[in-house]
Amino acid sequence: MRLTPHEMRRAAQALVLVLLTGCGGDTPTPMETPVPTSISISPGSADFTYLNETRPLTARVLDQNGDELPGAVAWTSDDPSVVSVGATGIARAVSNGATSIVAVSAGLTATAAVTVQQVASLVALLSGGTQEAVAGFALANAIVVATQDRLGSPVGGTTVTFSPDPTHGSVSVITIVADANGEAATTWTLGTPFGPQCLKAAITGGAEVTISAIARSATPTPNLVFGNQTGGSGCSGGGGGGTLTVIRADPTSLETMTVQTTVQNDGDAGTGGGFRVQLLADGVEIASADLPALAAGAEVAVEFVVGPFAPGSHALSIVADADDVIVELDETDNVVSKTQFVTLQTSVFAGTPITNLGGATGTVLLFRIDIPPGSPGTLTVTLTGGTGPGPFPDVDLYIEGATRPSSYSQYDDCRSLGTTTAETCQIVAASGTYHIALHAFETYSGTTMDITLGGAVVPFDIELVFVGPPFTATQVATFQAAADRWMTIIPGDVFDVDFSVGGGVDANFCVEGQAAFSDIVDDLRIFVRIDTIDGVGGAQAQAGPCNLRAVTDIPVLGSMIFDKDDLQQLENDGYLLDVVLHEMGHVLGIGTIWSESFSGLLKNPSDSTNVGVDTHFRGPLAIAAFDAAGGTSYTGGAKVPVENSGVQGSSNSHWRESVLDNELMTPFLNTTVFNSLSAITIQSLADLGYGVDVTQADTYNKVFTSPPRAPVAGGRIIDLSGDVRTGPIAVVDRNGRIVEVRR
Repeated sequence: MRLTPHEMRRAAQALVLVLLTGCGGDTPTPMETPVPTSISISPGSADFTYLNETRPLTARVLDQNGDELPGAVAWTSDDPSVVSVGATGIARAVSNGATSIVAVSAGLTATAAVTVQQVASLVALLSGGTQEAVAGFALANAIVVATQDRLGSPVGGTTVTFSPDPTHGSVSVITIVADANGEAATTWTLGTPFGPQCLKAAITGGAEVTISAIARSATPTPNLVFGNQTGGSGCSGGGGGGTLTVIRADPTSLETMTVQTTVQNDGDAGTGGGFRVQLLADGVEIASADLPALAAGAEVAVEFVVGPFAPGSHALSIVADADDVIVELDETDNVVSKTQFVTLQTSVFAGTPITNLGGATGTVLLFRIDIPPGSPGTLTVTLTGGTGPGPFPDVDLYIEGATRPSSYSQYDDCRSLGTTTAETCQIVAASGTYHIALHAFETYSGTTMDITLGGAVVPFDIELVFVGPPFTATQVATFQAAADRWMTIIPGDVFDVDFSVGGGVDANFCVEGQAAFSDIVDDLRIFVRIDTIDGVGGAQAQAGPCNLRAVTDIPVLGSMIFDKDDLQQLENDGYLLDVVLHEMGHVLGIGTIWSESFSGLLKNPSDSTNVGVDTHFRGPLAIAAFDAAGGTSYTGGAKVPVENSGVQGSSNSHWRESVLDNELMTPFLNTTVFNSLSAITIQSLADLGYGVDVTQADTYNKVFTSPPRAPVAGGRIIDLSGDVRTGPIAVVDRNGRIVEVRR
């Protein structure tokens, strides 16, 4: 290792000290005291090229041995009107000139030479822009520009060159030196073409500014432009502007697209007659329309429905006055254009496998199947086989009926999100068009997609696990009957969750007495327990989900607790099945995953501070069922009305009692009339993402604008308010790993 002179000197001093210390106890010679000897400024000089430019300067004080010493430095400028300096050595350019910056410390002085000489790097228009004149005539006001440095301060003495675009006229002064204020002026005589014309003012180095003006006709003249267009550019190639809209914005190769724009006459005269507009795709006319004469200031909408197009990018253009029959103020703004990308979507058919499917991580393959009328009702899509460069190739399957979603995450009719390339989706009572998306969770290849119509349905499975004090055999049978009823309403399978991969679920997570477990759940596991809640006649039960599936928010685990002081009475009176159906509905998500933190389907929620607000469920399928049950004439607020009493566990989680009355999922069950599990409730599950069979609904019709039915004398009301589980709800991925806790 090579030592510097300073390091060698310090090492020698240390060695002498050691030798002296080891010689019979002699007193060591003390090290010499550092004395400030010299000072320097870095950098030693600086050149500034624009006003208010700053540069940091550093002063270094050395002792007699060349070592740096700390200490305060006083900074001054010989001429602060040229360059000022702050207490920390930051120098700032003030005006053109030369001076010195001085640093003083410990009686020592150093100077640095500094100069300021602005360099023009900007050109700005001061006045004379946006004028109009008759073509071939001079503008009324001169064009005045300013040459400026980097921060916009004027720079005098710079040469400015004015140059109109070809055919855009002439100027009185072509080249001029800017005055002390950086200003340069010329008079612009416009060229003969009508419409926008352009003039550039430039300085050496390439900086320039473009000034535009409008050349008008001596007589009134029409001018066709497109919607949102501000009169054509006319500069540097001209043309264009305006808005061309494609609906939908993400078309596939199986879909038509609607191309829209607006043609306006922003001239000062009518067109005098009709004209033709044409739609070009990749330079070839594919459609046209004849438009009527347009008065000055009038406009007309233009729309073409075209396609489908091959996948890839396509250049779309609409040309106004395609046959050039209108004499216009500006002919350069008659085209509006857009590049449109078309995504590949493939038609598939039942019974015809699609083989060798694959894609890199994150890619999506799109398909469409059209089910003919009278076909067997169950649509089954199955993915099998597949390999990948990684150890775990993985593709997810999504299906959506009718309108194709814009994102694979919006496919709600069925989602199969297993951890491999083996996926299955079923749509019960399928009809019409269905869109299929395959999303590569991990890179995969060699996968086959089989599509069948008819055949057995893979059922939705509700597994009941009874914990804690024992239930009677008849009670267990009642719970199973309720589960069977819900499984007929939700006939389609959802993807399993394998808790063995994610480490399992801790004991007592859902409910006290629940054992730890780490297995596969298909599709919903409900832990059922008898416990003390609040004694006789209060809350009958509490229920809700404990775990939701990521992406879909469909529950995978849930709990139902029944009050030991009320359970036997409910069974004796014959109402246990209704209450179990109601509570199991909460576990499935009815009223428990409606809020903004879950599905976002609950609007205007109520609490104790805003009782009576118009709380409602905005799922479109539930609204349609509400209308079908008699709600088309409902005038009490938004649909579907949700309980708004402000009572925790009742509000925001049940249908509104005062409107829906004897529907099963209101907060009160009637004992004198039948409590209907209606299509409204079933379709609310469809809005949450379940596949449902709405034919399983009970009959339910009402006139919702009338006051609710008064209870029959002697009848009993079973209060189910406050029955929503309040524990944490964890969101888990398909391997059972918790990715979020929402409550």
